[in-house]
Amino acid sequence: MLLCDEAVKEEARRAGRQISKEEALERHTSFIETFRTATAAAGSDSGDDRLVVVMRQLLHRSIDSPHFVVIQSTPRSPRRKANDGNSKAAALSRSKSCFPTLVQ
Repeated sequence: MLLCDEAVKEEARRAGRQISKEEALERHTSFIETFRTATAAAGSDSGDDRLVVVMRQLLHRSIDSPHFVVIQSTPRSPRRKANDGNSKAAALSRSKSCFPTLVQ
């Protein structure tokens, strides 16, 4: 039940506007029915084809979902001026990639 609760919350977030829990639940139920119908229709195909159908549906669903990304160009905390005489100018440098090495 917890999974469905999270799915209903996600439907409400994806709506892009304020919707009731009932409407979010209806949208989630509709998606589940469509998903089950599509996977059942693909059930006669090989397992690979079914996986492709399911992944395509999930991809379309995630692409259609609004993404809320906040990009802030100014820092939230105050900074000292580098030339005030009391502070040393700190420079940030990156010595390594921020991504872990996948292949060693």
